[in-house]
Amino acid sequence: MKRFYRPASESIKLFLNWLEQESTRHPYFSTLYFADLQFEDVPTTNSLGEIREASFSSQIEYLDESLGSLFQEMKRKKLWDSTNVVVVGL
Repeated sequence: MKRFYRPASESIKLFLNWLEQESTRHPYFSTLYFADLQFEDVPTTNSLGEIREASFSSQIEYLDESLGSLFQEMKRKKLWDSTNVVVVGL
């Protein structure tokens, strides 16, 4: 299935893989762009794998869970205290 965007959870996985390989070598600056809120007609799943309704509010919940998992993983890898995270929305 072709998509017009990469879901937040996939972007986060790619970022964490890159971060694990590169963050110890050099200082870094990264930007993660999540387009999920623009695609409210795309159904998402919750952490239990249950499909949510396709709506703006379900995309917000999905994005919230995805950011939460990013923050937890950064804390687990001991990167949270040495990293500045800025969340910006339009």
